[in-house]
Amino acid sequence: MPDTLKQNLNALQREVARHSQAQQLLASANSELEQRVAERTAQLVAEIEERRQAEEAMRESEAWLSAYFTASPNGMAMVDSQLRYMKVNQRLADITGVPLQSHIGRTIRETVPQLADILEPLYQEVFATGEPILNFELTGETNARPGELRDWQISYFPLMERPVSQRRLAR
Repeated sequence: MPDTLKQNLNALQREVARHSQAQQLLASANSELEQRVAERTAQLVAEIEERRQAEEAMRESEAWLSAYFTASPNGMAMVDSQLRYMKVNQRLADITGVPLQSHIGRTIRETVPQLADILEPLYQEVFATGEPILNFELTGETNARPGELRDWQISYFPLMERPVSQRRLAR
């Protein structure tokens, strides 16, 4: 009987040792998991802050652009590669005789068909080369004053790079 008790005691001690080892492994795994969760949470917090800063910089950039467009005494517009107006100021709307919001999404040909044969190749050249066209002299008529030939001096600039603040945030 004493041998049986000794065997049972040894088996119980081995079982307790295995149980203790399993508890230590579990505690270690939990600790590692908690550390990984904390690291990932910190990464997500940093990513959220970066996104918030990028959105704030974008809003600030848009506000500056809108203020510049609004205040400019010159007709100004931004067009996409399909020559559709993306942004137009009131001065250009006055020149074309087309309401400001009616420009948005419409092509140059739809907005100023009388000048499209001259303007479209200029825009296409700027898109193709990435080089500005400066002080081009243009004579034509618009809806603002049909039948009246007017003279303008126009310049086109490519906007192919992101603003410095956005490039800085992208790093």
